[in-house]
Amino acid sequence: MKKFVKHLSLLFLIPLALASCQTDRADIVSQNPETTITANSETAALLTLSAQNDGTVDDFIDGLSATSVNFPYVVDLNGQLTTITSESSLLQFKQSVQASGNFNPISMVFPVVVRSDDHAEKEISNEAEFDDHLRKENDESENKFRSRINCFRFNFPITLLTFNTNQEQTGSVVVSTKKELFAFFTQLPASVVVNIQYPISITFKDESTLQIESNEQLRRVLLECRDDDKISDDDTIDDDIRGDLLDQAINLQRTLLTADWTIAKFLNNGNDRTAVYQNLKFEFFRGGAIKVSATDRTAFGRWEINKSDNNGLELELKFRDEVQVLEVLDEDWLVLNFTNTHLELSKEGDLLTFEGTPNGGVTVDPVDPAPTPDAAAFKEALTDGSWNVESFSQAGVDITTQFAGFSLSFTATGVVTATRGAEVRVGTWATETSFTGLELNLDLEDVSPIDELDEDWLVLEFSNTRIALKHRNGDGRIDELIFSKN
Repeated sequence: MKKFVKHLSLLFLIPLALASCQTDRADIVSQNPETTITANSETAALLTLSAQNDGTVDDFIDGLSATSVNFPYVVDLNGQLTTITSESSLLQFKQSVQASGNFNPISMVFPVVVRSDDHAEKEISNEAEFDDHLRKENDESENKFRSRINCFRFNFPITLLTFNTNQEQTGSVVVSTKKELFAFFTQLPASVVVNIQYPISITFKDESTLQIESNEQLRRVLLECRDDDKISDDDTIDDDIRGDLLDQAINLQRTLLTADWTIAKFLNNGNDRTAVYQNLKFEFFRGGAIKVSATDRTAFGRWEINKSDNNGLELELKFRDEVQVLEVLDEDWLVLNFTNTHLELSKEGDLLTFEGTPNGGVTVDPVDPAPTPDAAAFKEALTDGSWNVESFSQAGVDITTQFAGFSLSFTATGVVTATRGAEVRVGTWATETSFTGLELNLDLEDVSPIDELDEDWLVLEFSNTRIALKHRNGDGRIDELIFSKN
């Protein structure tokens, strides 16, 4: 622990005039022993918690309540840089982002300096260092986070008087910040009794104030605030959740935070779409951020635990519309059951199952680093004229001849028609941007051989006369398909 206020250790040796001691000594004697402030007292422990650095203020940026980022710092949203200089400018930025409905990732411009709950500071030089910091703090700060006291702020300065075991005053100190108050009580010797020079005042988050007149009153306020802070300011648990359901919500929150998650099963509108998500890792962070990654590609969203209509729990997932493969998951999911390694959700017949591995235990396979083709230009080319199957290799086996004579046409309304003589097969098509790039999703009649085209195809390249596609199967085998303009 850093010694932030070195002179505090000297205050216990400073004799004061006896005249000033008499009244304060009488105050000490008259106080309830249960509320007397010593190093091992409940009140001292509560004061220490209240003096910790509040890391919740910037959760929507750093995804972590255990630490905060020191002002000033710069954030990047969609290439636009904003300098955050204070809590008020941070709040203004947060409100503008929420009003816009923008779920693009907010990144910090490094280096930044972060401050932990004990007010210790360290510099973070790059994104990799910050990811390590994020994971370490999430692993170590669960109990500290749940015991925090942040519903009010002290109006400094506060004068603290110290007494020995003979009830003789030995010193005093004036603390002017939370940092100094934290240092005072973390360095307090066991043989010292502390008396606060009352009255003092506190200000709650609604800007109302309260005057504190005694240790007993202060202790009651600290206890009430600690219990309330278990959920207040926590963007991941709705304030309406109470009682036993709150305990379940806190357990679910802890479960999400302490594991990396992959999708084990996703049934959507009766279709098994698990393979589409097989190469994605989901990480849940404090403050409500979700990081979804596939090696060199990353997207972000938001999460929150809410109360369902049937008095159960719902996990709300929110992703930006531009990433369609994730936008399908953008729902209020009913929590069916969960363990440390398993989470089962449902929504109107859809079933979504996550499997968890302790933080850092999930790796994802490399994805194709090719730039994502332009979706609008691809749709324009696809719907212009008709196409034939120039070549089709399925897991290394050439099956092109099976499609000889077929002509495929795509309409702007999402209908695909495959015609060969009198044979007509109709299906649907759609595009979506996934972590591997632009995909062409084909859904044709369950009739051979045309049903072999039913896949989520990665668009490798295209022109007005040729389209090259690829699909990676669950077992790692590769299918390759090329359309040529008729």
